[in-house]
Amino acid sequence: MGAYTMAISNIFGSNLIMVLVLFPADIFYRQGEIHKQVDSTAQLALLSGIVVTAICIIGLLMKKKPRILGMGLDSVVVLIVYLASVYGFYMLR
Repeated sequence: MGAYTMAISNIFGSNLIMVLVLFPADIFYRQGEIHKQVDSTAQLALLSGIVVTAICIIGLLMKKKPRILGMGLDSVVVLIVYLASVYGFYMLR
């Protein structure tokens, strides 16, 4: 289809909605902080999702995009964060 804008919007929207759902859940959860009740893998997944989304948004706002190995700098940083997250998941198993 070539609807890149729709695909990017779907990814960002899904990530941001999942992060925003945690705010009211944390308010209404009475046994303490909700993110302390989940395991380390879920915490790492949440953190990496927030970081990757922030990097992508910053990459969209950058006017001059330096290229490294044919990719934008933001794409290289996202790839590094992704690989670090996969390594973190492996270490937490």
